[in-house]
Amino acid sequence: MRLGNIQFNEVESRLGYKLDDDDKVLWNKYHENLADLGKSSKESCFHIFDIPTCIIFKGLEAEEAILKMFTQDKLINPMGKFSVMEFKQ
Repeated sequence: MRLGNIQFNEVESRLGYKLDDDDKVLWNKYHENLADLGKSSKESCFHIFDIPTCIIFKGLEAEEAILKMFTQDKLINPMGKFSVMEFKQ
């Protein structure tokens, strides 16, 4: 069971990453508010759950966006580990 939907303005306080304006563009393009990515109309997207803290993505473009956003140099306040998983139907 997974709950929650972390939004861009919560990333720093919830995940410890300081994202910039370029990251916001990626976020707006690939973030999906629906928890079930199978119901998303987007071919490539991600959702970040609060409990447990994890990123679920589908599609290569969303995976690349996640890797660009969540880099070591943007980690300013470690909040613990979170998992990143690919959505498979």
